[in-house]
Amino acid sequence: PDLSRLLKNFLIEELDMSEAAAQRAVNGAKTAVELLDAVKRAYDKYVAPPRCFPGFTEIALPEGGTKAISEIRLGDHVLSFDPLADGGRGALVSGVVIAGDGA
Repeated sequence: PDLSRLLKNFLIEELDMSEAAAQRAVNGAKTAVELLDAVKRAYDKYVAPPRCFPGFTEIALPEGGTKAISEIRLGDHVLSFDPLADGGRGALVSGVVIAGDGA
């Protein structure tokens, strides 16, 4: 119980979770291992950086050829997968996420 309260406070204070979300994260955990696993899952959901493609990953372009993902800019067109279209279709890049060096 004390460890549960400690970990719940950690989730609230360090991960900036709401009290209700933190309580849900630790609910049902009966052992220290289960509590730590609950904290790990919460960390992965709320804090861990998104998994990214390396900057050198080649992205297919609708007109043919490829471009490194690090060179893709807002407004570029890339080939996207569409199961209803034969061979994909062009799609406008509407947002770019940069998650640190090498992303």
